[in-house]
Amino acid sequence: MCQRLIERNRTGYAKAGLFAAGCFAVLLSAGCAGGYEHDHETAKHDMAPGNGMVGPMVIDSAWTRASIVENRPSAAYLTVTNRGKKTDRIVAVESAAASKAEIHETQHRGGVMRMRPVEAVEIPPGTSVVLAPGGLHIMLMKLDHMLEEGETIPMTVHFEHAGSAKVMVPIKKGAMHRGAAKHGDKKHHH
Repeated sequence: MCQRLIERNRTGYAKAGLFAAGCFAVLLSAGCAGGYEHDHETAKHDMAPGNGMVGPMVIDSAWTRASIVENRPSAAYLTVTNRGKKTDRIVAVESAAASKAEIHETQHRGGVMRMRPVEAVEIPPGTSVVLAPGGLHIMLMKLDHMLEEGETIPMTVHFEHAGSAKVMVPIKKGAMHRGAAKHGDKKHHH
């Protein structure tokens, strides 16, 4: 009878040990997931066209203009929110639809609107930066095809610290910002 009790206790301890090891493995893997809490709203957010995220950097409302004529660059726009505790920066953007993608800013000087590339866009913690017509925007140059309204193109936004976020960017019809210079116009300067 003592032998049976010892056998049961050993089996019980073994099962308890396996259960504890399994729990530890789950907790360890959760802790190694980049230090960010999982949020079901954020997970849904990542799947919608025009949205994406990596770490605490959340991309919303991305869109690009439909092509008007062939061989003409297009502009893409989006909002980036930093939900983290450290400043991060957009350091590069790329798209399979364009041979070249750059972040540009629009400046008004002496009645002339000028656009020039910027190296990076800083996003302090707890803030959002909007890339919109007439301001910061992403130029998609040397497109491999005309961008048709209703389709999407892939775009990857590279952050200095968080990594890279992939976004499927909807193509929309959009008028140029009032008074905006077009790339290639005589009034446009880099």
